Amino acid sequence: NGRGLNAIVQTDLYVRDTTMDVKLQKISAQKKIKRALHSAIDATGSTGKLNKLHQSFSTQSSRQGSVIGLTSNNLSNLSLEGLEKEAQDALKASAKEQDSIIARADAVEKKIEEALGENAEAIVEVWNPWPWQDVLDQIAEYYGASGDITDESLELYVAVFDKIDEDGGGEIDQEEMYEALSNAGLDITEEGVLTLVAMIDDDGNGDIDRDEWKETCEFYLELKKEEKEMQHQTEGQAELMKRVRAKKLAELGKGEGPSKAAETVVTGVPMGAPDDEGLGLDIDG
Repeated sequence: NGRGLNAIVQTDLYVRDTTMDVKLQKISAQKKIKRALHSAIDATGSTGKLNKLHQSFSTQSSRQGSVIGLTSNNLSNLSLEGLEKEAQDALKASAKEQDSIIARADAVEKKIEEALGENAEAIVEVWNPWPWQDVLDQIAEYYGASGDITDESLELYVAVFDKIDEDGGGEIDQEEMYEALSNAGLDITEEGVLTLVAMIDDDGNGDIDRDEWKETCEFYLELKKEEKEMQHQTEGQAELMKRVRAKKLAELGKGEGPSKAAETVVTGVPMGAPDDEGLGLDIDG
């Protein structure tokens, strides 16, 4: 990454940590934690830090099977008094697990950096082998249920249940799920199918009934909708900043065209400043 004297060599390593296990939660449990988290944030009041935590389930966190950022420290800033004891316990358990993950990652990072020597930097991330939303993305695309989220979306996703339930028994068994995933183009193992079925199978009977499938699809569409809304907000903010920068450049140029504006900006930067590179400008002198 980069050229010259400060070039960076980056290497990705995938290893299995045999000292601790992180359990993948059932989708119904993830849904309950999300509801409890949002209720606690609403009761506490909106702040910048809490808003980021509020968004965590709608982005990469839910795809990784845990609530990124929900640590015991962050949880201490939330008001849990209005929540039922079950919801409080679920949030505390999730935060405690996240604390353990962070502590383990910090210890591994420190050990790797010590082994590699001076100037080495290690970043440890938890890899989730079952991003269930990505699996549903592919199933939906194969069965023609993907697209913009509308009032009819849930009905389309629930209809996929009947397509997967080939014998019409009213439940999706592991064989039917394996065939559906394979048809959708997913390279799946028997262990992978067992894991996915277990995450959706709320009553633990080994199969997925219509209600369990519907609840999963409802939560999936809820997350997709929130993710889309946040994407639009981000794009809107980027477009606003782009217009502000264009206006500033026009003001600097005093109406004399882009060349004058560019010249004014460059002459306003002290040559040879230590943080020139951080300005995002390529200045040759």
